[in-house]
Amino acid sequence: MRTGLLLLFSLSLGLAAAAEAPAPEAATRARAEALFNEALGSSHEARITALTEAVRLCEEEARYWVALGDTYRILDPATPAKEGEPPAAARPVDLVQARRIYEQAIRFAPQSPLPHLRLAELYWENDRATAATHLDQAMALDPENALPVYLRAALHFAAGESAPGRQRLLDARRHPEMRLPVVMPTTELTVLQASNFLRGVSFVSMQHLRALAREIVKAAGELQNTATEDHIDPRILLTEGQRLAYRIMAGEPRNAIALLVGLAIDTVVSEPLDGILRGRADADGLLRLQRRKEAREALKARVKEELAALQERQLAALAQPDKKLRVLHEEAALVEKLLKESGLKETMDD
Repeated sequence: MRTGLLLLFSLSLGLAAAAEAPAPEAATRARAEALFNEALGSSHEARITALTEAVRLCEEEARYWVALGDTYRILDPATPAKEGEPPAAARPVDLVQARRIYEQAIRFAPQSPLPHLRLAELYWENDRATAATHLDQAMALDPENALPVYLRAALHFAAGESAPGRQRLLDARRHPEMRLPVVMPTTELTVLQASNFLRGVSFVSMQHLRALAREIVKAAGELQNTATEDHIDPRILLTEGQRLAYRIMAGEPRNAIALLVGLAIDTVVSEPLDGILRGRADADGLLRLQRRKEAREALKARVKEELAALQERQLAALAQPDKKLRVLHEEAALVEKLLKESGLKETMDD
């Protein structure tokens, strides 16, 4: 940790002096981007070294700062021991260092929502007011993105604020895009690099979205049994849960984890929605919900089959460990293809 603090201090001094410097030349930017991609495919220590140099070369690029901060948040698994040697100790999480780096990102890349989303994650449990402030700033910086709006709804529900949580959920309809805060490499990776990258990906926001789905179901049940000032129809609330599920599946960057989380959320909101429609004898609604269920279950089956085939192809490539693979690109293309062919829409009413 002492090394990390000294590293951050030296970065602060160097970048403060460079704050008024002209924008980096194209060659410098290219070098910084190469270091960034190298870092994402590296182990922790090598990642820190490469990203430290990347932010020195191009301090206004938020992705570099956020990737560096992420490295301090995620536990580095112990390095496998060689025969006759004890295993290396795992690197501990350093949330203080991560927070300082994200704050530096805001200083040098003030137009990026990424560090605000990361800081909202860090403050989520212990300082919800600060987490809310960062989500509000992320919404202002990226007004088309529904993600911070959904997270704001989840934060309201986590704080026991059901009415504003419901309203935020409805507000998300006005934000047409969904960009998940995953910092992706921009080049192809080897098998080892892809493995290192995937170990370092943070899906904290996805966990909050899953919690939001459970809160939607809970709120819909409360609306059925209790009159509220906002008079929101619980059916509408649950179809907004469908919208959340679809947007996670179709959001950027596309990946199998997001697809599976979206399918799980769609399943969670489906059962109470079925109960409401049956209670109202809504035959048309039940028919549309049934069609969505069938499309969802068919998609689940295809995902399982296609991902297994993709993994087999990738395992076969292990015989060529230095070969550059389109691991992430192939997965994204597969998710896009399967979702499109499923016929699923944002909600059953679309």
